[in-house]
Amino acid sequence: MDKEVDRIITELRQPRRCRVCGLWFRPERWTALLCSTTCQQRSHRGGDLAYLADNRLNPGIRDFDRRQHEHVAALMKQIREHNHAVLERRSESDAAESIGLVVLKQIRAHIQSMPAVTSKTVEAAIDGVMPNCPAELREQIIALVLQRGGT
Repeated sequence: MDKEVDRIITELRQPRRCRVCGLWFRPERWTALLCSTTCQQRSHRGGDLAYLADNRLNPGIRDFDRRQHEHVAALMKQIREHNHAVLERRSESDAAESIGLVVLKQIRAHIQSMPAVTSKTVEAAIDGVMPNCPAELREQIIALVLQRGGT
């Protein structure tokens, strides 16, 4: 998806028409829809796509521009959805890491009261903290604890 995102952002940075006045401009940011602060004010006052209402504009150009504005909006929506999904994955990953650190800390606390750190003592500590720990996770925890010597 990263190549697709890069392609979309590159396309969004290409010159395009302002949604209010219709002049071509090169956007500074990929999210820019308007060419100036004047057009921003006009847009807030209901002037969005105002230039398309001009009867002197060729109907073919008007239809093409309207489709282009819809296309740009769809691309921006796609990028925003992608960025939102990335943030959610990061948040879930951070939460999982935090939970894992808490569990590992509890397991190490159990181990400290045991005379020797072996795979059996680590398994007993895991059972004390997470009785239904999946086998794959159990193996990873044992390897991690034994690698660091139980501390």
